[in-house]
Amino acid sequence: MEKNNELLNGLSAEETIEALKKQYGQIYQVDMTLETTDEEEEIVTYFFTKPKAPSFHRYMKNVSKDVTSAATAFVNDNIVPEQREMLKEKIKTHPAITMALSNKLGALLGFTDKIILKKV
Repeated sequence: MEKNNELLNGLSAEETIEALKKQYGQIYQVDMTLETTDEEEEIVTYFFTKPKAPSFHRYMKNVSKDVTSAATAFVNDNIVPEQREMLKEKIKTHPAITMALSNKLGALLGFTDKIILKKV
């Protein structure tokens, strides 16, 4: 399994996290395992700020029209700007990555399927 160690400008993981926290406050790290071939995988790391309500509202407004475009816009709204180009390059080979990332970002706002409803 190949680990993508290219975080930000050659900084270590710890240095990257500290630099991003200084600039953006609370950040969230997402590590994803992507299949590159039947036998090989790659781990990529992205950092996000917590989605703000307007970004989520835009996502919800547009998701019924074009789910892929809505997810891509939502992810691009919330990824740290330093990684936006890196993500765009990865989307070219793994276009569904935005769907997985948008689900995780939505969970930060309470968008979850882990809800129990029962008649009492």
